[in-house]
Amino acid sequence: MIYYYQIKHTPLTAKLIPNEECPVCGKKNSLEVVLYMRYLRSLVPFFGMGRATEVYCTSCDHVIKDPSAPFYAKKNYSPAIIEAIKNIRTNHKRTWWQLIYPWTVCWAILGIATYGLINQEIKKKNTLNNEEFLEHPMVGDIYKVAIYPQFTGIKTVGKQQVLTLFKLKQINGDTLSMVCNKEHAINYGYEESDWENLSRNDDAFETRIYKISFKKLMDTISERPIWQYYNKTTLDSIRKNSRGNAAVSQYIGQLHRSGGEVNIIERP
Repeated sequence: MIYYYQIKHTPLTAKLIPNEECPVCGKKNSLEVVLYMRYLRSLVPFFGMGRATEVYCTSCDHVIKDPSAPFYAKKNYSPAIIEAIKNIRTNHKRTWWQLIYPWTVCWAILGIATYGLINQEIKKKNTLNNEEFLEHPMVGDIYKVAIYPQFTGIKTVGKQQVLTLFKLKQINGDTLSMVCNKEHAINYGYEESDWENLSRNDDAFETRIYKISFKKLMDTISERPIWQYYNKTTLDSIRKNSRGNAAVSQYIGQLHRSGGEVNIIERP
């Protein structure tokens, strides 16, 4: 398939140059400067290519400056013509279409590609950090979690799960002792800014201890589930009333799913 294109010139505005004579016919006040919009056209205009100027005599049609001639060849023009060209270019207000040059689109594509690469690297780094911190927990680690509200002291309306923070206070074998933040995150938690309203200070967390199974937290098939061990009183009651092997923990939520946009585990 063959594609045809043209470079077109559309006049935008024109102005007579006062007190200037035509070098051919000698008539005064007959020179006119015209400002054109240059654009690339293939069936329809699709790229602006800047602006061009032309100077010609309205009396004899002699062209002093062709639209394709560069303005920097100033030695070919009189001071009045140079000044008229500068003024018409400066005083004419360009539209958004006239600002869309071919290189503008190239820069836009380059910018989008660069942003995509940077964003991909951020996601990769966040994913690696999350995996490293998850496999090797340390006291003080903060986890972004989605917890069923009945297992927290957070008051919510119409939320199936609440987004909040867990802070790791102690590690004892398979048991991670954590405390829950008193507030919940805003929005959906897919941006770091969604979590900024939650304080990381110790006094922002409840005193109640959640004993979480580290082994089950490492379960990637179920997307990092959070299983809380029953306390001794509850466990004794369950075993007393159970005929078979009683469960020792209950599912209360999971780590927040972000797709790499945020750090699920923060390490001070």
